[in-house]
Amino acid sequence: ARSVAGTTGEDIVEGCALLGPESALVGRFFPFYPPRKVNLQTWLAGWLSRGCSAIATMNFQKMYGSDAWHHQMIYGVSDNGVYATNGQDVFSYEELLVGLESPSILAIRAADVLRCDPFDAECCDGIDSRWRDLAVCKQCEELKKSKEAGEQVAAHVFIPAAYTAGIAIFAPKDSPAAQQLREASELPMK
Repeated sequence: ARSVAGTTGEDIVEGCALLGPESALVGRFFPFYPPRKVNLQTWLAGWLSRGCSAIATMNFQKMYGSDAWHHQMIYGVSDNGVYATNGQDVFSYEELLVGLESPSILAIRAADVLRCDPFDAECCDGIDSRWRDLAVCKQCEELKKSKEAGEQVAAHVFIPAAYTAGIAIFAPKDSPAAQQLREASELPMK
């Protein structure tokens, strides 16, 4: 449900490819988590100056405490930061990296979890290993016990998210930039 809700950065790239031969773009997704050793300004400026476009997939929960991950189309960079649409924003590089250097985790409000009917915490860890690794079953059981005992409850339950923090780059299909995009190395880990 919430774990796979929405569109991932990889989905955006795949959607572009599904347009088939009519597609005028070639796309590639570059994950930023685990954190990468990259000068974000130089890297983005390099792609944008070749006529490419970019869409960032960021964890707005980590950036602002909001209730979602978010996509932002990037249209420029300067010493001031990264210029993005979907709301006209200028992100500082430090601010943007908070959302980009984020694990694939979604924080679900405790009140939303407690409203689940049926409340079946045990099934959570059976979904896949990522759910077991985050001990989602244990988080839910502790949340329910605290609520029933009238104690302070955790604010959130953390579940795996389908999202991967990163940036999708798109180049005109028959351009030199498209070939460079296909051949570009993955960003090195920090």
